[in-house]
Amino acid sequence: MDPALVLLLRLRLWGWLRRMGRKLGTAKGLLLTAVGLMIFAPSILAVFLDPKPRGAAMQIEGFQRFGPVLLLVYCLSTLLFSPGDKAFAFSPAEISFLFPAPFTRRKLLAYKIGGNLALTLLMGIFMSFAFRQNTRFWPFGYVGLVLAFSFLQLFAMAVTLAGQAIGARASTRRRQLAVALIVVLVGATLVSVGWRSLAGLTPLEALKKLEATPAVQVALAPFRPFVLAISAGRLWPDFLLWAFVGFAINAALVAAILLLDTQYLEAAAASSERFYAKLERMRKGGPSVSSRNPNKKWKQVPALPWWGGVGPILWRQVTTAYRDFARVLVVPITMLVLAGVGIYVARGHFHLPLGGGDPDVVMGFAGIILGTVLVMSPIVSFDFRSDFERMEGLKTLPLSPLQVVMGQLATPAALICASQALAFAILAVATWPVAPLFWGIVAFAIPLNVIMLEVENLMFLWFPSRPMAHTPGDVQAMGRMMVIMIAKMLSLALITGVAAGLGLLAYLAGGWVAFVIVAWLGMMLSALLIMPLLGVAFQAFDVASDTVS
Repeated sequence: MDPALVLLLRLRLWGWLRRMGRKLGTAKGLLLTAVGLMIFAPSILAVFLDPKPRGAAMQIEGFQRFGPVLLLVYCLSTLLFSPGDKAFAFSPAEISFLFPAPFTRRKLLAYKIGGNLALTLLMGIFMSFAFRQNTRFWPFGYVGLVLAFSFLQLFAMAVTLAGQAIGARASTRRRQLAVALIVVLVGATLVSVGWRSLAGLTPLEALKKLEATPAVQVALAPFRPFVLAISAGRLWPDFLLWAFVGFAINAALVAAILLLDTQYLEAAAASSERFYAKLERMRKGGPSVSSRNPNKKWKQVPALPWWGGVGPILWRQVTTAYRDFARVLVVPITMLVLAGVGIYVARGHFHLPLGGGDPDVVMGFAGIILGTVLVMSPIVSFDFRSDFERMEGLKTLPLSPLQVVMGQLATPAALICASQALAFAILAVATWPVAPLFWGIVAFAIPLNVIMLEVENLMFLWFPSRPMAHTPGDVQAMGRMMVIMIAKMLSLALITGVAAGLGLLAYLAGGWVAFVIVAWLGMMLSALLIMPLLGVAFQAFDVASDTVS
């Protein structure tokens, strides 16, 4: 690599360290860093106190078995769906200063690979703690994870360059190749194992039998060295042998990338422009995706009534959600998949006629669908979280803080509630009749969704952060996510505990119906009481200081 580019990488690392230091000078940054470090404190101590963890043999065996499958699925999904934007996403400054500079394309490729490797070395430290139970020795796990993540990055870069070398129809041909590989793999597997022999097996038994076929084993062979290096128990031959094989695979990918010295600069500039345009839209509260046709005219969302000032804010968030339909669809699709799995597990099949099923399984999946708000609430951020750059405008509106809060929360709450209602209805119809307690679980969807969204937005207003792609190893970003998760868990435990306590008193007097009614009223009252607190946090939001990053 050119010495100037090496110097640039060193300066970028030093700049990242200085940014971290500046954030540590604030009380919020210090708190978030402390919480982020607390996440890994037990794992870090375990590395020194128990360098060879015991009792994880079964978990390591499962990791060795299914780890290569996950890597294969990732590579196939990259061939099918990856547009290659992130593989060659140069920053605007790099495009402005490095592309016109006297550097060859291969030197810029080496610079990009070196930058990715530096991030992987940093990310591997934290990921090695997260994968602690899947490793026998921490150093082996760290090196193996660095090799595995480097392989994934290099594979994405190689796919992108190969597609550009093919030409304008690269995307279509790449997908055709991926589909052909999947068809060949599935066909060879079914032929070798026999379709009829799978008919009488459970899904888990069928998967195990398919995995043992020669075709699947051959397809998984390139991915096993990384998994075996991560979980190696001896230095020789286990770790050194498989780490060398993984290094050789990565070296071959690097050689292929440098040999595919195509005119990628123009494509990289275009993909980087799309990537940063998407990031800018997210920062300004717009959709994460844009229309492929820039001249497309979106159908206007009908204007909503005034509703005391809530209507216009709600209309804007509904419009944003409508234009970001790809992200919106994730919520109902997830709910429907859970409902379908619940029906299959409760009934053992999908065949008509509808009706019947294990009531305990139905209740369990109803609870899972209810709890999806913990995962879905960060996705449907059509509220204060997507309005980081618009906070000044929101604070100047001639509305009370409570009116602004209600308008901001209505869209994500309605979206999650509607998706859950659809899943609940399908689950109930397919397994009818359902236990009366099933409807009690359904009744708690509205207050629970509102409370979780309130806590999410409250944490955002107290610890504001603009949407961005965080650098691996950013302990403050990890601390922010941990603070939000802890706040959600504590709020849920406190509110449900109080509501359950009140419901228990009602149960002693009037049975289960009284319990559900009183507990539901308790949770709704809690949701209503949090809204003024959210309004106070919005009013205290300081645009001059809180929007500076």
